[in-house]
Amino acid sequence: MALKKHPYLLALMLLAGALLASCSAPKIVEQDYDRVTLFKITADNKHEKIATLTDKKKIKELTDLINEGNRKNAREIEFEKGPDGMLLFEKNEKKLALGLFIDTGNVLTEEYYINSSIDINKYFGTKQ
Repeated sequence: MALKKHPYLLALMLLAGALLASCSAPKIVEQDYDRVTLFKITADNKHEKIATLTDKKKIKELTDLINEGNRKNAREIEFEKGPDGMLLFEKNEKKLALGLFIDTGNVLTEEYYINSSIDINKYFGTKQ
């Protein structure tokens, strides 16, 4: 009954719920990595090393772009062709490989297509 008298209260509750739900998405890149290597995937499915990023500030920015990017269920999307690159995050023995569409800067995991819009030139000093 109180919600009928105070529609702004209902709107506030819905907004708070939406914000909490958006914050609960699991992180894709969970660890503080030391380096990130960009590989280009060639036509014969080989991985050609392009550049390595070791700047901690830029690695953090890159991680944030991936973790905060808009996600879509990868299993519901049909791709004409797969990622043409890969980002390899490394720290000691810990490694994380993510598919990368170099032209858009978007990332593909087993679960998600992430609109991360990574500027390859900004982070790796190269344009592919």
